Amino acid sequence: MADHVHHAWRDYVIKWFMALAQRATRHRMQQIKCNVYGLIEEKMKYYVYAIWSEEFNKIYVGFSKNPNNRLNQHNAGRSKYTRRHMPWQLFFTEEVADRLKARKKEIYYKSGWGRKKLHLYLEEWQSGRMRQS
Repeated sequence: MADHVHHAWRDYVIKWFMALAQRATRHRMQQIKCNVYGLIEEKMKYYVYAIWSEEFNKIYVGFSKNPNNRLNQHNAGRSKYTRRHMPWQLFFTEEVADRLKARKKEIYYKSGWGRKKLHLYLEEWQSGRMRQS
């Protein structure tokens, strides 16, 4: 009797581990698939951009695959922060190799030194724009 219980318990534990391994494998495969798609997306070109609201004298920094489309979204009121300060004008873009680098650059331009640099770019852009008018 004890031998029969032992085998039944062993079979139960083996089935449980097999089911666990299958779930883990499915989960791991989903992770790998996400990572592969993420890597493909990661390696596409991105742009860090800065837009300026003349009316409110505000600068907004972000990153996108298509900064002109993103500017249109900002001016259409599709972004919570920027909808309060419309209209926006694109005055700066910087191409970067991938999403991670774009995020790092975005953080830099939101920092003190990065903001100072953006203000210089804005002044250059404004003086060039005024010469063209």
